[in-house]
Amino acid sequence: MDVKLVLFDIGGGLIDYSQVFTSAERDVHITKGVLDNTLDKYEREVAQGRISVRDLYQLCMQENNLHADPNYDLLTSWVNDFRKIEETYNLVHDLANVYQVSLLSNIYKGMVPMMLKQGLLPNVNYSYKFLSCDLGMEKPNEGIYALVEQTTGLNSNAILFIDNKSEYLAPAEKLGWKTVKFDTANPKVSCAKILEALSETKNA
Repeated sequence: MDVKLVLFDIGGGLIDYSQVFTSAERDVHITKGVLDNTLDKYEREVAQGRISVRDLYQLCMQENNLHADPNYDLLTSWVNDFRKIEETYNLVHDLANVYQVSLLSNIYKGMVPMMLKQGLLPNVNYSYKFLSCDLGMEKPNEGIYALVEQTTGLNSNAILFIDNKSEYLAPAEKLGWKTVKFDTANPKVSCAKILEALSETKNA
């Protein structure tokens, strides 16, 4: 069966997040390591939308006895540190003319609208946005993959999912989805693999 739905993860596939917290380190002098440690501790709560990025910033200051600007906008500085991956950005525009291009991502509240506004994400008509912060669950929870199938009504072999982490692809493969592991360091090669996977389904 031909692929109908092409699902993209955001971080690592559409966005390079390797410079995250660089701006905060410069602006409020909280080291990247301290921010990373706080995020590691509360990542599930933020990803599931139970606490905001602003809450995360306040927790970071409280738990580390810091006295940085309490009104600092960590969400904006975080998004400003993102860099779009041009190859995938352009590919999404092309695919949106043919397929139901959609998002399936562990992401934090407020980020996607901001990324769209800044042109970091392709401004196409996404058929679906399966975002962990809106759904209250995140990859690799099998429930989020089941929700994709229930919402779209598509057979598993009509779905292609692109992610940069094997542990997030595994539940999809278990359901019979087609998958491509994206290599953020080699976007041209990864985009070629996406096109190859789509071509194979047409020729099957």
